[in-house]
Parts: sequence; C-alpha cells; structure tokens
Amino acid sequence: MYKWWVLLTGVVNIAVASDSAVLLELASKKMADPALYQQALRQGEDRVLLCGYCHGKDGNSVRSYIPNLASQTPDYLINQFESFARGERESR
Repeated sequence: MYKWWVLLTGVVNIAVASDSAVLLELASKKMADPALYQQALRQGEDRVLLCGYCHGKDGNSVRSYIPNLASQTPDYLINQFESFARGERESR
C-alpha cells in the first residue's frame, strides 16, 4: 500500500480535481513503464515527507487522533486529495 500512496502523490498534482478513475488509470500507466514509475515514485517520496510527519513515514500514525493512510485504498486517497484541492476538506 505504501507504494500506491507514494505513487499517487507523484501523479495527483498533474490532474488535481480530475475524475479519480482518470488518476488511477494514469497511475497504472506509470506503473507499467519502469522509467515513468521510478520518476513518479521519486516525485511522490518528496511530497509524502510532509504527510509522514503526522501520518507516519509508512502511513501508520503513532497518534490516536491522526488516521492511518497505509490501509486506505488508492481510490479513497485520490478522492481525499481532490477534496483538499477543491477546499471541501480541511486539515485539522
């Protein structure tokens, strides 16, 4: 699951507020091409540093009031990224 989380953060900025199916398809295409996959992982790893401060380096929070991301599905994560981008959800 951690690889999906990292990969999605490397893809999601390209098409924020797009349909989640489009983003999942884009992620799948990047996973099929080794060079694009490595590029997306590098971009995603840079971006998840901020998320990791609260949600844990591997997506497992050590604080009871901060949710784990490691067990979330790619579709759920994309929908949450989109909600944050549209201002429909805020970080607390």
